[in-house]
Amino acid sequence: MGYLKRREVFIYSIGIDVGYSAVKVSLIDFSNDKRNIVYSKYTIYISIKDGRVVDFMMNKICAAGTGSFLEEQAKKLEIEIEEFGEMALKSKKPVYLGDRCTVFIEASVADKLSKGVKHEDIAAGLCRSIVKNYFNKVVGNKKVGKRILLQGGIAHNQGVINAFRANLKEISDGITLNVPEFFSVTGAIGAGLFAK
Repeated sequence: MGYLKRREVFIYSIGIDVGYSAVKVSLIDFSNDKRNIVYSKYTIYISIKDGRVVDFMMNKICAAGTGSFLEEQAKKLEIEIEEFGEMALKSKKPVYLGDRCTVFIEASVADKLSKGVKHEDIAAGLCRSIVKNYFNKVVGNKKVGKRILLQGGIAHNQGVINAFRANLKEISDGITLNVPEFFSVTGAIGAGLFAK
């Protein structure tokens, strides 16, 4: 992985250490918030132990695990991205949309829309799909710690947060998911401290 990608991972680890002494955490970054300093279309898994990055992985090709993908799907549901999480929480029957690449998930969304499936059930299905995709494509066989921090603009979406908690519960009991207070600017905090 290139120098700039490694530097970015390092900067996130500095930023996260401000609010959480990074004894042993896994950091999940979904950077898609347009209010963020950087608008990016990727996700990162970072494992931190004793304040040091011990492992990391970024999505390589598939965008299905990214917040920007969710933003594109919100347009298809004719809602603003800020309404997405609230809509997903109204779902009574989340639909399965797959957990592979965007092409397949988008095809599933189009199919469900053509069949008149409720938008909230599709929204909840999308939340679950991006989380499953994240664990399958980014985390893979890497070890997930007991303490997980979710950061990035996606943490504005309670539907995604709930989907993460449900997925982590399937992996193991005792894993906690926390959203840092400054979740959408963790990288900026780290960059400022690094530059200092």
